[in-house]
Amino acid sequence: DDIEWENIEQYFSEINNFIEGARRCKKSVLIFSYHGKSRAATAVVQYLMNQYGMSLDKAYKLVKSRRPSIAINPGFWRALNRLNNKI
Repeated sequence: DDIEWENIEQYFSEINNFIEGARRCKKSVLIFSYHGKSRAATAVVQYLMNQYGMSLDKAYKLVKSRRPSIAINPGFWRALNRLNNKI
């Protein structure tokens, strides 16, 4: 299970570099976590924010429209809000 005090932000750059590397090679990327509700959703939301300049609200709504069962934990929400304030 995800814990809300986990420092997920430390992985954002690595996640983004991996996805962008795959995209440059015209490859697909599957982003998943055990339940696919919090960690994977956070990874995708922050990627959309970082790479496409989306707001947190817009990125979240897009991901939620594709996977309605997401439920980002409070600590990850705080990390996404910090990112949103930087963009």
